[in-house]
Amino acid sequence: MVGPLWGSVFAGAFMATQLVLFFIPGISPLAATEFEYKIRMAGVYLIIFTFSLAFETIRRQTQKSLEVTAAELAAAKVQTDGILHAVTEGIFLLDKDLVIGDQHSSSLAKVLDVPEAVGKRLPDLLRGRIGDRDREAVKDYLEMFFLPDPPWHLMEEINPLSQVTMASPTGSLKHLTFAFTAVELSTGRRVLATVRDITQSFELSKKLKEEEDRSARQM
Repeated sequence: MVGPLWGSVFAGAFMATQLVLFFIPGISPLAATEFEYKIRMAGVYLIIFTFSLAFETIRRQTQKSLEVTAAELAAAKVQTDGILHAVTEGIFLLDKDLVIGDQHSSSLAKVLDVPEAVGKRLPDLLRGRIGDRDREAVKDYLEMFFLPDPPWHLMEEINPLSQVTMASPTGSLKHLTFAFTAVELSTGRRVLATVRDITQSFELSKKLKEEEDRSARQM
């Protein structure tokens, strides 16, 4: 490949040479051919040259556009990775098998109190940390997101993990809140999940409620 510029120069030079051979007497025996044939051949060369030039122009514009798009995607990925690294919430995607995908926030394992979350089924990570009936309810709920026509208007209201107390590996209790929403990707539907540790605010609210009850009994 000689590139669009030199390709166009070569094609133009070749066309000019053919016109000289066809139309200037004494240079080539081709000059003695019929005028109609000369015009026809010149038209063919002109069409080929025009097509080649247009093709190279479109190819260069497309290549430039792809390079810009690739740069924008790379910049967006850097921003996304930065956000996922900085947030304190656990953010992750679930596929139809309820498996946690590769893209997730750095805080996810810490919030869930697990060594590794990627590639694990969320219901399996909850085994032994919440009741079996609650864990089965979580599984049934998440599978609803992948139905052809889920009851979207009820999904937030019936979320069994909207506020949940679970045992940590150390035996202490941890209070978490999960939120789920469906997202449509080129690879199919996924569930975007966010989990926050609300243990401190939960304990603070509990203490305030106890103080209020104590004050009410003393009055």
